[in-house]
Amino acid sequence: MRTPRMPHSPTQRRSPALRLIQPRVAAVLVVLLVAGGMTGGNCAIVAPPTSGSGGTSSTSGVDDDGSIRRPAILDSDHVLGDDDATLVIVLYEDYQSQACGEFARVGFPTLQEQYVDTGKVRWVFRHFPLSSNAQAEPAARAAECADDQGQFFAYRDLIYETTDTNNATILTDDTLREHAETLELDQAQFDTCFDGDFKDSRVQLDVNSGTALGVTNVPTLFIGSERVLLPDDANTAEKLIKIIERHLDE
Repeated sequence: MRTPRMPHSPTQRRSPALRLIQPRVAAVLVVLLVAGGMTGGNCAIVAPPTSGSGGTSSTSGVDDDGSIRRPAILDSDHVLGDDDATLVIVLYEDYQSQACGEFARVGFPTLQEQYVDTGKVRWVFRHFPLSSNAQAEPAARAAECADDQGQFFAYRDLIYETTDTNNATILTDDTLREHAETLELDQAQFDTCFDGDFKDSRVQLDVNSGTALGVTNVPTLFIGSERVLLPDDANTAEKLIKIIERHLDE
């Protein structure tokens, strides 16, 4: 099974001061985020039980009582849908994953029209670049750079719409820069952001939250408190509709 990308080593181009969050620091960050949620702030996951209450802090995403931890929406999240929507769905995706691309192009538009645009669902998008996909993390950073100019969703759409003859997304650095030009972003600002390591920690924040929730592959969704690894077939939307309807009826 594929694993998420790990932070760059000190010998690579990234500055040590802005390097991606290391595992021990990431653990502290998750604790702080949980604490923030308990005091009225935002957190990446619902706080797991403490050791004194028989809980576990493992990365399985499942507590000792068998319940799956559910995500909570962060201020930094990319969200579509009404604030008052009945159901929240969180998607962890990798731009280089063909399954994610297929879902983005074929499955999601149906679900967006039926549930997001009608105010029933809030849909949250999070990065989870896998270690086996070398261009997934740069693409995620590029999307975050586009977000600085208010164009995250338009940029994400361009990523998934730009494919080769095998229907795989084209994620070369030149292509990622061309997307910024297509959207008429401030190219100098985008290039400075993309060429630096300003968005490493932002992408890693999503990876950390996914790992804490037990995500190991993509595309993975949390529909309410239910974790779903999307099937790679033509009936993905149809299968998800059944799950979504069940949660909406609860």
